[in-house]
Amino acid sequence: MKTKIPYLLTYSRLVMAGFYLLATFTSSLQNKFVIVGVLIAAIVSDIFDGVLARRWKCDTENLRKLDSKIDTIFWLSLLYLLVVSQRDFVLQHSIKLFILVLLEILVQLIGYFKFNTTLALHTYSAKFWALLLAVTISALVLGYNVTFLFGACFVWGIISQLEVLLIILKLKTYKVDVKSIYSLITNHSFHKKSQRVVVFLLLGTSCLSAQITPHGNVYAVDEPSLYWTGTIAMSAINLTTTYFNMKKLRKYDKYRSNAIFGAMAGAAQTVIGFSNTNIKFRNEYIPRSINIGIGLTTLVTSIVRFATKNPSKENTFTLNFNCLRDKKLNSSLVGLTYKKQF
Repeated sequence: MKTKIPYLLTYSRLVMAGFYLLATFTSSLQNKFVIVGVLIAAIVSDIFDGVLARRWKCDTENLRKLDSKIDTIFWLSLLYLLVVSQRDFVLQHSIKLFILVLLEILVQLIGYFKFNTTLALHTYSAKFWALLLAVTISALVLGYNVTFLFGACFVWGIISQLEVLLIILKLKTYKVDVKSIYSLITNHSFHKKSQRVVVFLLLGTSCLSAQITPHGNVYAVDEPSLYWTGTIAMSAINLTTTYFNMKKLRKYDKYRSNAIFGAMAGAAQTVIGFSNTNIKFRNEYIPRSINIGIGLTTLVTSIVRFATKNPSKENTFTLNFNCLRDKKLNSSLVGLTYKKQF
């Protein structure tokens, strides 16, 4: 019975897509809090259907392909709702939206013609893009200024689609759940620590989105405490990343490519610091200096960690004296244990 739960979670997004389509024709359903609530529920279901399917050993190829198809239907229905309810924003950014939709169609067509079936890669970059889109759309529906966030969505969307295109060209046979072009080339999957770093980055993005206000300014002019919240959150993430960069720098690090995520986080905080020009409160140079300083430190240490070659493994051995006692026979076994690390 429990193996059916991932399927139910996947099909639930099809119901949510139907709600969005119905809302386009019924103005009474276009409540901003309901729209955002449904979007959050869809993201949660998208996360847990895969998690539960892997835990219960039912993550079949058919389920992953079904998940991709329903995700496409869901996002298209949400886009159609935005065209109706956020017409001014859509017209203002129509070229960028057209480019993103066109890239998605082209990538899907190329994958279909090559493998004669629909794609279900579920890359990490695509997951990050979906969460970034969710934050941006939620802020837009709630009346916030999303100029900065939408620009980030546009750039990251192009990066994500280009990565999928590279994976399609690299693959010789059809596969599902190819997490990244790096994992395909090196035949290694991302470590769990990398996934935690992605979660930290998403948390930082959410904290930064709290700084956006319905006013024309990018940052919170009337409530500087919100900007401080984002600064403290990003600083905590980047300081932790910097600590691990320094700790792993001179040690053998099998997952040294994790530093890529640290470089992204550091670059994001640095950009926030340099673009901080609209804050009108006392001591505005303090959060700006913090963002630039910590951001640059994380960026530099991450690049150094990524570029540094791993030291060779040392062949070490240990010799221990052991005494194992058997209470039933009232005797003991004495001996030496020899361990060698390769």
